[in-house]
This record gives sequence, structure tokens and C-alpha cells, in this order.
Amino acid sequence: MAEITTTTHRVSGGYDIVIAQAGDPSAPAVVFIHGSGPGASGASNFRTNIDAFVDAGYRVILPDLIGYGGSSKPEGIDYTLQLFTEPALITNSGPGNATMTLGTYLYQQGFRSFNFGYASAIAYAVAALAAVFSFAQLRLFGRDS
Repeated sequence: MAEITTTTHRVSGGYDIVIAQAGDPSAPAVVFIHGSGPGASGASNFRTNIDAFVDAGYRVILPDLIGYGGSSKPEGIDYTLQLFTEPALITNSGPGNATMTLGTYLYQQGFRSFNFGYASAIAYAVAALAAVFSFAQLRLFGRDS
């Protein structure tokens, strides 16, 4: 069983994000981002995966996003993409942009590099893929009445 260390980081707005880590700190990093819902947290959602990745030579990073696990749970807040990209902001997108999300990448292309056309094309492509997958799922599984 890999040893898991936990640290708490204060981010913008005075919120705390708890980040669990396992493995050699100098090894290539793998970041597991959990979904939402009851019981969602990095360490609990991926507890069966941690050992396999550590044994394969990776450092595993397991952030508890705002509103989940051991992190702050502010009331009256819509958990938007801005709050979920905080782990990337803590590490400045990590080594080699390892923790960069699609939302952060689009923001950088559009508003930092002023490459609005490229950012728009990616956004439209992602929207088209989501529509295709949604249509496929609807065709395969039907509608619930």
C-alpha cells in the first residue's frame, strides 16, 4: 500500500484545497480529478488505482476540489470551472502543463495569446464531439419516459 501524504493549500477567495500525493516526488506526475456527487474526493474515488500507478513509477496527485472531500465547502456557491481549475493554478499547470485543463488551455489561447480563432475552433470541436456522443448515447440507450 503506497504511503499517502496530504497537504492543504490556501487559494483565492480564502478557500482551502486538500491535495493527497503518493509516490516519488521526482517521478512523472499523474493527476486524478474526481467527479461530483456524494462522497466525491480524490483519495476515495481512486483508492484502487493509486498503488498500480505508484508501482509503475508515477507520482499520484489527488486533489479534493472545492466543495468535496477535505477541501473547503463554501455555501451559496455554484461550483464553476473557475473553482475546479484552482489545482492547475497552484502548480502553474505543473511540469510541462501536466495539470492544465481544457478550460485553462482555451483561456490561454484566447486571452493570453490572443489566438481567438484557434480557441473558438477547439471550443466548437469539443461542442460537436459532445453532441455526437450525446446523440450516440441517445440512440443506443433510448430515452427514459
